[in-house]
Amino acid sequence: MKGFIKKDFVIIKSNFKFLAIFIVIYCLLGASDISFLLPFLSIMVLISTFTYDNNNKWDAYSFTLPNGRKHSVQSKYLETIIVILMASLLTFLISVGMSLVHGGSLDMMNLALNTFGTMFGIFLMEIFMYPIIFKLGVEKARIGILVLIFALVFIFSFLSSFIDFAKVLSWLSFLENYWVLAIILITTILMFLSYKISLKIQLKKDF
Repeated sequence: MKGFIKKDFVIIKSNFKFLAIFIVIYCLLGASDISFLLPFLSIMVLISTFTYDNNNKWDAYSFTLPNGRKHSVQSKYLETIIVILMASLLTFLISVGMSLVHGGSLDMMNLALNTFGTMFGIFLMEIFMYPIIFKLGVEKARIGILVLIFALVFIFSFLSSFIDFAKVLSWLSFLENYWVLAIILITTILMFLSYKISLKIQLKKDF
């Protein structure tokens, strides 16, 4: 599986120069909030690895390797965890540096919470996107993802007419002091379920 990961990190590395220039320009323009930028760019970088695989018929080759189907899925999820964690850490460090340079008040806790919240949101997006990408491919997945977003909004709106979410939140008030652990646990469970679904899809593919 190391070969799968190395291959994708070569692709990711090829985007570093563009990303570095983009980030420098963004900072020079005086943007005060960078908490969303790197994690958001990480989505584009990770999706580019799927595009590369599709354009070069990588799956047709990788599936001939021992455990190729399983490793092709495992590598994507491991890369996602590594890239998003690195992007979030770098985002936090850049945010601290920008606060010091601009002479503003440095609220480490607030910066950490913003970074953590953004990281959680990016993980959720990847968790829902990957099974769709594995099933439909990158190009068709764009439409599938939009359909999924609208479906989730519709379901939430429909349920809101029957469920008092304020009461539900009050029932969960006991988690107030453990919300970080709860979010990490929820993300881990959803990531595992997403991985199992993607693996099942990949194992059933024919070429």
